[in-house]
Amino acid sequence: MAGSTSVRLSPVTALRFDDDALTIVRPWRRRRIRWDDLAGLIFTRVHTRHTGPIPVQLRLVLKDGAPEPGRFLTEGRPPAPYARGPVLFRTHTLEPDDAGPAQKQIYAELESRGFERPEPFAMRYQPSGCTREEQTLAVAMDVRRREHNTHPVTVNHDGGDEHLIGPVLARLAIRHHATGKPHVQPFHSIFFFEGAEAEANSVAFADAVRQVVPSGWIVTASALPERRS
Repeated sequence: MAGSTSVRLSPVTALRFDDDALTIVRPWRRRRIRWDDLAGLIFTRVHTRHTGPIPVQLRLVLKDGAPEPGRFLTEGRPPAPYARGPVLFRTHTLEPDDAGPAQKQIYAELESRGFERPEPFAMRYQPSGCTREEQTLAVAMDVRRREHNTHPVTVNHDGGDEHLIGPVLARLAIRHHATGKPHVQPFHSIFFFEGAEAEANSVAFADAVRQVVPSGWIVTASALPERRS
């Protein structure tokens, strides 16, 4: 979808997409946001005194003040800085099948430029550079950290040596008291540690992994993979 596209939301409001930026066109103001300045997307509630379903709005999250990816966010008044970005549109439903033609086109234009639609809930930030599945898992681990002292470790292996990815890392995880099965993906594997000694065990595991894997494999104390170029 490269090039220039215009999506009209009402007789007086439109969004214009081009290779460099998104322009929000309203009667009282025209605002142009470069893609390089955009960190991701978020749904926020529209606080209203009217009864009935509470509308939500899709906002842009700018890099200046964006939350850390993988954080569990809660609503507050006044909203946090990352929930004050420009609003693209309002809606009464976040179900994908209920989106109107203009909204579907907006989602498609954003996704074609690396900005995936957030989960269908308010305050679920979706940063660019990771999939919605990756962000959802990382947020879930952030919640579990508070309740179960969960400490994830991600080994970014880019689909390298299968013996290292499989048996070797599995044995190291067992030796350092990992919890459950790892979350194995084509380019990374995430291991989880819980309980009173979880942080110490996760650090020891990460150190042990670095001793046996190639130097190009990045090991992080996170449930998010490193961004691939």
